[in-house]
Amino acid sequence: MTTTTKPTTIKLTTDQKKLTADGYAVAHIVAQITDKNGNPVKTENQTINFSVSGNATVLGVDNGSITNTQNFKSNKIKTSKGRALLIVQSLQNKTTPINITANSASLKSNQITITLEPKKN
Repeated sequence: MTTTTKPTTIKLTTDQKKLTADGYAVAHIVAQITDKNGNPVKTENQTINFSVSGNATVLGVDNGSITNTQNFKSNKIKTSKGRALLIVQSLQNKTTPINITANSASLKSNQITITLEPKKN
């Protein structure tokens, strides 16, 4: 068991590093608030703003909380237990990479880049 210190960053991870540019492929990006040692800070909740550039559309956000009533069709959300989820979808026949970052009032994240590959016929 590890005691965390104060939050210092937002760590972004994704389940996909490459997507097919077919207009259907999706990637799930998890934002986790972490301390200076990289430990998840589950006692801190902040509103996170996701920034997405490149050829993707934001499908939605969620935080996993059963009390969350926020509209999921957004690029910002308040974390639950220090976590939030962003879902992006590729655009059809567009292959410019997708770059994703996140920030809150006091924290910044790493950047995630997802490459897009042409649809195979």
